[in-house]
Amino acid sequence: MFDFNKVVEEEKSEDPGSSAVEQKKDYLARFDAHKAQLVEMQNRAVVLEVKDKASAELAVTWGVEAARLAKEIKGNEEDLIEEPNKFISGVRAAAKRYLEPLESVKDTLRSKIRDYQARVELERRKTEEIARHVAAELQRKLDAEAAEANRIALESARKIAEEKAAEEKKKAEEGARKAKANKAEMERIAREAEDRRLILLRQAEADAAKNAIKAPEVPLPLVTKKKTIIRGEDGGSSSLRKEWKWEAREGILNEIREKILSQARKEELIPIEFLKIEVDLNNSAVNDAIKMGVREIRNLRIWEDVNPIFRT
Repeated sequence: MFDFNKVVEEEKSEDPGSSAVEQKKDYLARFDAHKAQLVEMQNRAVVLEVKDKASAELAVTWGVEAARLAKEIKGNEEDLIEEPNKFISGVRAAAKRYLEPLESVKDTLRSKIRDYQARVELERRKTEEIARHVAAELQRKLDAEAAEANRIALESARKIAEEKAAEEKKKAEEGARKAKANKAEMERIAREAEDRRLILLRQAEADAAKNAIKAPEVPLPLVTKKKTIIRGEDGGSSSLRKEWKWEAREGILNEIREKILSQARKEELIPIEFLKIEVDLNNSAVNDAIKMGVREIRNLRIWEDVNPIFRT
């Protein structure tokens, strides 16, 4: 048996004449020993013409010979790598005894960091909601103050228009009475005065609307999200990786399969015992839909997974 560990140790000691190193060279030399035989086999195979029973039997003989040589070389190959493979398996098994508990440690810490980040985000949203409520109340107050100021201004403009119309009507009626106007003339003056009053009111309302005060808009507050990167004392860090995930409702694929089989049975197609129906989801199509912004697909649960990633 080839001792791989011994070769490694003796090669490190730079002793080219050691038995293990020589053993390794011997194994490698076994491959080279077949080089001439391999070339001969290749040449024979190329020039051989199989045209009768004798040449066919010769082709079989040479083929079997090549198969035997391949088996011998494969055996040498497996023998040479047996010990390295055992060594690698042993190293991996030893490392696994430590790596698996470390994964558990990381999972525990990830869960606690995820919970902490969720609490931070919840607190941020609460603060933002309170700030939005305060801003909305302030906006309502400003709107009410502006509306009251505009109402007072409109009433004042209407009052002035009414007073002006009444003054003009009074002057017109006094002039008519001095001129000893008859009843029809006085009625005409009254109609014109009323028309003039309505014109003055419309003008006053238009001017008031034009000069109306508009309450300033209170900007919606945005509470800045805190950085998701948390740095440790040793320079390492943890950041949140967000990823959209999905899963099918339990049993939905079996339900679909049963419906297909039921339809096939109903229509008397191929007998059910000779059918094999596989039902699966088009994963790439679902992933593409989620990338395009789809968040609801019937019988699928879609959620955003937040996972802390440790960086050394």
